[in-house]
Amino acid sequence: MSDLPAMRDLGISFETADQSGAARDVVAEYYERYEEHFGLRVYRPVEVISVRELAEGGDLGVTTSLGELRTEIVVNASGTWATPFRPLYRGAETFRGVQIGTPQYRSAQDYAGKRVVIVGGGTSAVGFVLELEGWLPARYG
Repeated sequence: MSDLPAMRDLGISFETADQSGAARDVVAEYYERYEEHFGLRVYRPVEVISVRELAEGGDLGVTTSLGELRTEIVVNASGTWATPFRPLYRGAETFRGVQIGTPQYRSAQDYAGKRVVIVGGGTSAVGFVLELEGWLPARYG
């Protein structure tokens, strides 16, 4: 486990965690505190079923197990630097939107003012949320 940015500022760190408890409980507690502190709206588990281009405005429609999302960009934050996981989806060969993995990500500024979907649940995904937060439009309901 890796500490997330500013985690130590909250007085929590995986390096100093009480190892007498189950890791799943410690991780869940730390992430819950972190998400609450930064006001992150994290939903899990969520399955991304499809990503498609919408006719109007070049936005993307994302169908998930929790419902529909509308966005301009999808960041796939699943896998690792050496072996990123690219999900297979119908229409990938004709998809004209932006889909990147962690190795291709360069700067939050590249996405200034755009709506973004981040797919993944690891350290990279949380890091993207924190870095992109100030560059993206207001959150949608």
